[in-house]
Amino acid sequence: MQKFTRIIANTLVKEKIIDLDEVDIYIYGLETLFQYLFIAFLILTLGTINHFLLETIFFTICFLTLRRYAGGLHLKNDHFCILFSLLLIQLMIILVKSDTVSINILEFLACVSYIYIYLSNPIDNKNKPLDNEELVYFKNKLKLSLYKYLFVFLFCVIFQFKLLIIMLSWSIVINALSLSLGKFFRNRKSKLFL
Repeated sequence: MQKFTRIIANTLVKEKIIDLDEVDIYIYGLETLFQYLFIAFLILTLGTINHFLLETIFFTICFLTLRRYAGGLHLKNDHFCILFSLLLIQLMIILVKSDTVSINILEFLACVSYIYIYLSNPIDNKNKPLDNEELVYFKNKLKLSLYKYLFVFLFCVIFQFKLLIIMLSWSIVINALSLSLGKFFRNRKSKLFL
């Protein structure tokens, strides 16, 4: 991937679109863009294979909206993170399709998880430390995201969008689990992939 992004960046320099001193920034940006596109492709493929595409997209958006500000478990490298995320999405698909958890139990778990996330500070990790200013910023953004979540959840309840309620609930529960695991592993010296 680095060769490909370097070729693109060098072409941009030859075409005088960017300056030579900007090449490294563009290479980093292109690598990040391609990584996100690859992850999106894998998630869409997983949803398509399971005949659960729209639900997978909805879950992923809901999950990442909270995860972005709540923090939680961070893995050492991108490959483990991508694999773990895909396994997490597949697990969610299996749980929703198999209907193994009662909606009442799931809604209860989601309420407890919502309160836990609301009362928790964003969790930083040795792989992604935050300073005090960032913690305050993320805490405020997290609370705003939680209010939006509550609004969407109530909207789904009023209009009886059962499947969306289930997806929202799982995303809250899994975010709370990630937050707990992040707290647990934050100060541990793991030899594995954390």
